[in-house]
Amino acid sequence: MDITSVSIGLFIFILFMAPIIYLLMSASLKTSKKKKLLKKIAQDQQLELDHLEFYEHCILGLDSEKKQLLIVENSEKYDVILLKNVKDSYVSKKLISDHYKDRKKEHIVHLSLELINNLNEKITAIVFYDEESEEALDAEAQLFMAQKWDKLIHHNLGA
Repeated sequence: MDITSVSIGLFIFILFMAPIIYLLMSASLKTSKKKKLLKKIAQDQQLELDHLEFYEHCILGLDSEKKQLLIVENSEKYDVILLKNVKDSYVSKKLISDHYKDRKKEHIVHLSLELINNLNEKITAIVFYDEESEEALDAEAQLFMAQKWDKLIHHNLGA
């Protein structure tokens, strides 16, 4: 093999790998920025978060000892919810029916976790999936995550 073939092969390899490496580094940088922001907010609110989840549109954190839920949306907007003020939570799904070859199938178009206060008023809705959103991920995976957070919140409501 001559030097020209090796250099062309190396150039093509770099040409295809550069975008992948860039995407990985970009995602890693975004995650580290989110972690720094979350640590700063948790420190300001004197929270020790024992459950964390990073999503494309928000970050969720739960302090089980103080019974507080931290919701960080965008970069600076956040909400701290006292779970003692929450009466109930539930997963809300909006479904659309599809008909295909004599079969009826429903698919999720919107999925959120609703928090209800002691006066039966909705405090907030944490959106896990919206079909119209640019960040729309797999609806079934997001349903699993919404159910997980619903169980975590229910576990921390009572005390």
